[in-house]
Amino acid sequence: MARRDLPRSSVAQGRRFRTYVAKGMSKRSILATDRRKRLSEKKLKLARRNAQGLLLFFCDVDSPKTINDSYGHREGDLAIVRAADALEQTFRNSDILARLGGDEFAVLAMEASTQSQEVILHRLEKSLNANQSRYEMSLSVGLARFDPKHPVSLGELMAQADRAMYEQKRSRLERS
Repeated sequence: MARRDLPRSSVAQGRRFRTYVAKGMSKRSILATDRRKRLSEKKLKLARRNAQGLLLFFCDVDSPKTINDSYGHREGDLAIVRAADALEQTFRNSDILARLGGDEFAVLAMEASTQSQEVILHRLEKSLNANQSRYEMSLSVGLARFDPKHPVSLGELMAQADRAMYEQKRSRLERS
């Protein structure tokens, strides 16, 4: 799709995002592309300047292979779209939402209060389970907090969130 053909409104951009997700067009990190990386780094600089925290969420769809094996690959693709829709409904337009590839997503969000994390996770769970489905869907979520008093690079923040996500996934497996 040529740049001039891309829709401009946020609603249309949301549709385009879901289309990209459904078609599996992005197999590389969207946050790593020049535009998203520059935007994310600018958000970090702004947060540092304004002494405001940021939250980086890494989200991974749980058990996508089970969905594919039980209901088919089309349903597996729809599960990824469903996760993308839940993320879009949960986060603000000013937050940076990206599909990292496969069934992983990342969101860079301005922290509104010390309770932002809990509020956001509750909204995400509610959005994810709002629609009836033949199966229960869940996300493993890792979180890294950007502290403007002790700034780290975008890469380090992403690594922290990724480790936290895999730790949550591991602890869920150990409990079951």
